[in-house]
Amino acid sequence: MPPQPQLDHLILFVPPSPSNPSTPHIPPSLSKNFTLTPGGVHADGLTANTLVLLADGCYIEIICFVGPPTTSPENDEKEKEREQKIKTHWWGGSAALTPTGKEGWTDWCLTTPPTTSATQNYEHISHTTSRYDPPRAGSRLRPDGVEVKWEVTFPKGDNGGQNVRGAAPFWCHDVGERGIRVPIFDDEEGGKGVRHPSGVTGVKEFTVLVGAEGVLEDFGALYRGLFGEGEVVGEGVGFRLGRVRGVGVDGEGSGAKVLLRVARTEEEKRRCEERSFWFGDVVFAAVAEEGVEGREKGTRVRLDEEGGEADLGGLWVEYV
Repeated sequence: MPPQPQLDHLILFVPPSPSNPSTPHIPPSLSKNFTLTPGGVHADGLTANTLVLLADGCYIEIICFVGPPTTSPENDEKEKEREQKIKTHWWGGSAALTPTGKEGWTDWCLTTPPTTSATQNYEHISHTTSRYDPPRAGSRLRPDGVEVKWEVTFPKGDNGGQNVRGAAPFWCHDVGERGIRVPIFDDEEGGKGVRHPSGVTGVKEFTVLVGAEGVLEDFGALYRGLFGEGEVVGEGVGFRLGRVRGVGVDGEGSGAKVLLRVARTEEEKRRCEERSFWFGDVVFAAVAEEGVEGREKGTRVRLDEEGGEADLGGLWVEYV
């Protein structure tokens, strides 16, 4: 029996930092509520990241396309090459080259227990879906000089499945110890990186909206093949994912839940116009603190601002 897919990490795009275009610009909604862990620059030199490590073993990959080179005749040609690479990058496209760049929730990644390799996982999922390409190698260099290596399994489609990113998850399997890529306990205080001002311990749920019933059936079939039948949740279906670490954070089961449903409101329908789906409204779980205003059990708080420049696509905390 194939192992249950585990939620590995979530991709959140932000612009490059104005002061250091080789690092992401961290908005206040993240810097005030989360402990940040340095990431690094990917091997292609096109993207760079900062991490938010979570106690349940998952993490947020805050990522940006590395900013353009300084203006000069020589660099003008380099900028043209950079723009072309962004257009064909799996998280890129023409929208990533607009003045505001690419921002918000973009993708989600699965993994399996370390006893299952990328190749073995590909063989497993190929029995239930034909929507994935074989694994490919990836890497980045950490700021401390350590090279991080992995294998990713991308959904099929042009440019690494660019048009389905955010609806069809990808997979990541470490080459070596996971702790090199996700250094949860790689500090003298033993897990300082997973202790956050907001109290967040893990991912509770996130939503994939679709614009039509036909799209719902399409991705519903994919999710059933990967996760099982799911359960009815309101007007949609919820699929349970496994956790990398056995840390209970939501009181409802063993792992985070992905909610798949058809857009209802005009605003939700607008979000689905470009690609027929939308991924966002990520809800993190935190331990409730009775007597502390705003952290009572059952309270759900939005950390980013809906609409405008500070909108990341729904960054929520629920106290459980």
